[in-house]
Amino acid sequence: MLFRQKEKVPDLGRDNFRDFMRREGDSCLQTQMKLSTFVHKTVPNELTQSQLSPLPQALDGSLKMIGNTWDAKHLGTFLQKSQFASVGGNTLKNTEPFQNSMKNQSFFFRSQQPRMIDDHVDYLHQQSINHIISDHPMMKSGTKYLQKKLLSVPDKPFDESKLNYVTQVGLKKPKEQFQEMLISKDNQQKFHQWRSEFQDVNRAYKKAKQCFKSGLYALDSPLNDNTELYKEENAKLREQEQQSVRSSLQRYKSLERFNASNPSIEFNNVAHQPFNSKQSDPLLVKSNFPSQNFEFHDQWMKRKVIEQQIDTKNRIFGETSQNKANPQRSVFLREQEVRGRNYNPVNLTRSVIEIFWSSLQKLNQNILTNKEDYIKIIDAQVMEESLINYTQYQIKGVRKGEEFLINKRYNDFVILKEVFNRTWPGCFIPPIPQKKSLGNLDSNVITYRSKYLSYFLKKILKIPYLWLGEEMSIFIKGTIEQLQEMAKNKTLQQIISKYEETFTFNDNQQVYDIDQFYSSTCHIIPMIENFSTMAKNLMKEKETQNLGFVMFVEHFLPQFEKLQQQNHTVFSNQDTQEQFQLSKKCCTKNEYNKVYEYTKIVERELIACKDALIQRNTIVQKVKDEDEKLYKLNIQLQELHSKTLLFGKKEEKVAAIQNQIQQQQLSVEQLKSLLFLINKLISQQEIPNFYRNTKEKYSRLIKVFSDFQIKYHQAQAEFWEKIQLKI
Repeated sequence: MLFRQKEKVPDLGRDNFRDFMRREGDSCLQTQMKLSTFVHKTVPNELTQSQLSPLPQALDGSLKMIGNTWDAKHLGTFLQKSQFASVGGNTLKNTEPFQNSMKNQSFFFRSQQPRMIDDHVDYLHQQSINHIISDHPMMKSGTKYLQKKLLSVPDKPFDESKLNYVTQVGLKKPKEQFQEMLISKDNQQKFHQWRSEFQDVNRAYKKAKQCFKSGLYALDSPLNDNTELYKEENAKLREQEQQSVRSSLQRYKSLERFNASNPSIEFNNVAHQPFNSKQSDPLLVKSNFPSQNFEFHDQWMKRKVIEQQIDTKNRIFGETSQNKANPQRSVFLREQEVRGRNYNPVNLTRSVIEIFWSSLQKLNQNILTNKEDYIKIIDAQVMEESLINYTQYQIKGVRKGEEFLINKRYNDFVILKEVFNRTWPGCFIPPIPQKKSLGNLDSNVITYRSKYLSYFLKKILKIPYLWLGEEMSIFIKGTIEQLQEMAKNKTLQQIISKYEETFTFNDNQQVYDIDQFYSSTCHIIPMIENFSTMAKNLMKEKETQNLGFVMFVEHFLPQFEKLQQQNHTVFSNQDTQEQFQLSKKCCTKNEYNKVYEYTKIVERELIACKDALIQRNTIVQKVKDEDEKLYKLNIQLQELHSKTLLFGKKEEKVAAIQNQIQQQQLSVEQLKSLLFLINKLISQQEIPNFYRNTKEKYSRLIKVFSDFQIKYHQAQAEFWEKIQLKI
């Protein structure tokens, strides 16, 4: 008989338990009948019962066996103790007392009590439902049930900002304070109620993440952008993908630069393309992530024909030739693009996340141009308090996919720029408007500051290491005190490590002279200030000229015609005035506004560059001072070695000076490393970027100015031509 452990058997169907017991009873009855027939045939001296008698003497122990076999000797004893051989023919009925002690262990050894079958138990071998892919109502592990159990978070009926009662600066009426306390108390009660409801879901979150670290099939996974369970894993994968894109783009740029300087190398003359993912998960069609994090080489079993005419000198790097193919190793490396990556040549796999080429281009544009991220000042208000009034700027934007709406003062921007100068020494930080001791609440000053503070934020947005850095994160989410504390705690080693991770330098790139750029900057700034003053005067003169032209055409000439009492009027005619109103916008614009704005921006940016160069010169001087201190300590140590001290321990003083020398050497090395990185940054990146941006702005200015002059003179010519036709 077949024994199966702890299997529930249905009461309905062909293989149910009652049918099984019925067949067992029939088998027992047939065994008894055969034994009875055997008794009558082997014991002919006793003529008692018929062949069909259900009570053979063998069951009473009176059977006399013929033969000396083991079965003949022990058959009577076995039949007496067997539960198959009883008067009723079947001992396994529900009405009989409990006999065995192995409860619910198999088909045979089973409890005699009626079986209580759970309604949710399904028997997969008897059902036509595939429970792995269906939402059967009996199946508590179905996808809909799991989604409702794991991913349905109760809505928050409370306001998170009003959970705690916060005292603000300023006086309030007791009634208002009492109302705020009642509101916070009500929110706390709702929060506790919501948290009690959320405990089950939160517990399910933890269980699911512990048991299924790679995701729940067809329900949720770290590769899903809208995941609820695996937000941290999804963020890590996205960061890995973006880092891979940045490294690949940086590699392409370096290859292009290297190709321009040395095009004779073979693998730089070919278009480099990454892997194209060949598999996709249908559950993650809309996601940017691939279905798996490795991929086998598709031709790993393909035989390679041995090439003839291979030049041994080109065996390593290969050779670009139009007559014959490149060596296989060079072609393979070029196609797979594995140089500088985490590549396993044994099993031909890459242990990095595969990226689709289309998503790579899209993510490239999002990372470099920050199309999704933006920041702007949407409002400026004068806040009136009891002691002091100030201007508050409302800033709106999106950073790393998160929207924000914050309020900042002008001093907050000043502190942010100071923190940038301290944590990013040598970098050209965009300028902010100058401070004013008086008239800060004037409407013109507020408009001017709003405009140039918006320019400052937009420039920060275009610099990835500033926009995505820790400083902007604290500026948006934290307080100014936290920002200042972070800047104070920055060490030289942290700044050096940050520079090494952020910037890459090319030795073949053109290097600009920093000292020459600094001297030219100091020489140009006064000239730009004079140009700015001239542009401002020209702007005022142009406004006066436009006003005089309007007065002359609209008022003076019509009045002059009326005084002359002429029948044929030209300027007092309604058609002429309508035509003048149409051309008035072009005739009265002031193109020197753009010139003035351009000169002011260039002036402020030159001052910002000068500040960065002054900071660099300060570090240069500090390196010299620290070297001089180190030299003096070495001289002091030599003098101490040559002296004989009468009082005190010489070894302790020597050890103290040696400790100072070690610390001084470490400080000097860190300063020199930082100075080396700053010189590289300024000479190879900041100065070329400044020249390029200034040239682009100047080109745009000339184009706008020339277009305006053309339109202005065209409008003037058209107006006066129509005047001539009416004479």
